[in-house]
Amino acid sequence: MSNHQYHFCLLARIVWAADSIGTSLHDPISYTDGSEIGRYVRRNNNVVWRNFSVVDLQADNVAVDGALSPGAMVFVGNALGTGGTFDLEFTDPRFYRGNPVTAEADVEITLSPVLWDKWEDGAYQAENIEIISAEEHQVVVTGSPARLKGLTFAAHEWNLLHVGFSFMVEELSGKSLFDYHVVQRKSSDNQVVGGETYRIKVPEDFKRFYADAGADVAVSPGDSSLLSASEIGEGAIYKWYDPAGELLHTGREVTVSPSVTGKYRLEVIAEADGLKGYDEVTVRVKEFEILSISPNPTTDEVTIGYRADAATSAYLMVTIPYSGASHDYVLDVGEDEITIDVSDYGVGTYSVILVCNGEGVDASSFVVQ
Repeated sequence: MSNHQYHFCLLARIVWAADSIGTSLHDPISYTDGSEIGRYVRRNNNVVWRNFSVVDLQADNVAVDGALSPGAMVFVGNALGTGGTFDLEFTDPRFYRGNPVTAEADVEITLSPVLWDKWEDGAYQAENIEIISAEEHQVVVTGSPARLKGLTFAAHEWNLLHVGFSFMVEELSGKSLFDYHVVQRKSSDNQVVGGETYRIKVPEDFKRFYADAGADVAVSPGDSSLLSASEIGEGAIYKWYDPAGELLHTGREVTVSPSVTGKYRLEVIAEADGLKGYDEVTVRVKEFEILSISPNPTTDEVTIGYRADAATSAYLMVTIPYSGASHDYVLDVGEDEITIDVSDYGVGTYSVILVCNGEGVDASSFVVQ
């Protein structure tokens, strides 16, 4: 199903009522100017207005395409006969039981290109809003209430935005029904001119999974590393984000070539229901390392290449098999190799540990025959 089904615009007016003993009463509309629907509803006790979207996260009702999370479109704009500037407010209900939806899901807002340009023209004014993709015109709510401010519309101009809900597997409480509100206000006096209520229905049988970005890895400067996400056993979208939080790649595997140590974030989105999980992996760029050991195996001497130029002190610790004893060889940090005489070493496999600034930072081994 489309991500913008189940939208309802409801406007009702009571035109006839009866008192407590059944006598017919005529309750006329006291405020007849309907040009501003918000004012019209507020000033008439017998008029009610509700824009309502149902977001049903049952698997058969969700279409996850990687761009829009499950949710619904809403029109925002200007019903007035003159131009104006407006703010959009995104908020949890005033009263609720259990968690609000913002405690269990990312609320993601996608603006149309025209709407994004209006926000840009207004200097990106916002509260509790963070941009997650300028290219896709997407922001995420970081608190309640959240606001997009300073949107200017001409008379009777309208545009679309999409509000989506990506539930996080680690945050699910078992609650099955949530409400969320979008309110449009005049910037000048905070008057409500429109709004939308989202009713989000969460299945009790959400198929839970856990994202796994793999073990932390270490690479030499200039080298690359393949990061691979574990499959979750169902159709899913895998997204990788770099240490700055920018989308790096969409796919289960990505190759990175970092110049400095950093954390890469994996986001996994289940295609069946939009459920989302996260994991992180650290790619450490080695500052110090053992580069080579040659010849290996050896009989009389071995040359060990190393990188320790950023250290104030360094040495190699060669451990003697099965004894717990070791030989230490002080290194010149300005050089990149050392030759060690091993002619009096017994046959066996010897571990080599590079110690820089008093800390073991890399290890390898060689064989004496």
